[in-house]
Amino acid sequence: MVSLRNIDKVSTALDKGVAAGADVDGINFTIEKPNEHIEEALKRSYADVKKKAEAIVASIGMTLGKPIRVTDSQSSGIINPQPIYAKRASMMMAMDVNGGSESTVSAGEIKLTHNVEILYEVY
Repeated sequence: MVSLRNIDKVSTALDKGVAAGADVDGINFTIEKPNEHIEEALKRSYADVKKKAEAIVASIGMTLGKPIRVTDSQSSGIINPQPIYAKRASMMMAMDVNGGSESTVSAGEIKLTHNVEILYEVY
């Protein structure tokens, strides 16, 4: 397994690895220190829910009270993007990498979501 932090180096690493005989079975993108991002998503989710609840309650002339019940859930995890390859690794093995064009890997997005549901008292 090879880990790179610079997306610009992925194509070159892929080409060199395949030229050296590596069997490439796919590429995965992950988030470094995901817990920090998950915690930030949580904070934003809670703040967003409270802000919306305050607006709804104010629109009907009432006051938002304290939370009665809080439930939250993280999405099924990190959604790994599917990289786009200009050539398949098996095709690259058959060609002269120095004489051919480089493979192209384009990163997608990694999406972290957090769903929050809060039941408030209303006065």
